[in-house]
Amino acid sequence: MLTADFDDLYQKHFTEIFSHCYRIVRNKQDAEELSNEAFVKAYFKRDQFDEKKGSFRSWIFTIATHLAFDFIDSADQKRQKQTNSLDDIIYLANDRPLPDEHSEQEQLLKFINDCLNQLNNKNRIAISLRHLQDFTLQEIAKILGLKSHNAARKRIIAGEKKLKKCLERKGIEDYLS
Repeated sequence: MLTADFDDLYQKHFTEIFSHCYRIVRNKQDAEELSNEAFVKAYFKRDQFDEKKGSFRSWIFTIATHLAFDFIDSADQKRQKQTNSLDDIIYLANDRPLPDEHSEQEQLLKFINDCLNQLNNKNRIAISLRHLQDFTLQEIAKILGLKSHNAARKRIIAGEKKLKKCLERKGIEDYLS
């Protein structure tokens, strides 16, 4: 893989890698650093990338996921759990400048985010990879280090059930029908 090719891949995938890392670590600065670190790691290990085993997108998501999980699991991370502001949710959901007005869609996004934050990290990320990033079950299993696509499917189903119950408690019954 040539440096010019890698620059194109960076431009193509950085925003979605950043959004993915942000969903895990819930902090913009940390997500940006982890995203950059994922690309640096991929660059220096680019000779290990094998298109026969999967896409570059899947490979960089795997690297970023592992870095983000290592980051939040590290013993020296003593910072308090941060919550997402409504503006952050809208920014990440729409990948455009922050809106000034609050709407029903923003309220729905807030409810969804609140419920997603109640899930454990692995279920929340599996749902994100499936529904927001459109990864296959096989790719999700690989990214999360699961043994099979069935394990990924079970994790998604378990997370969706919990998410649906939470949304029902908030009066949003039909979101995950």
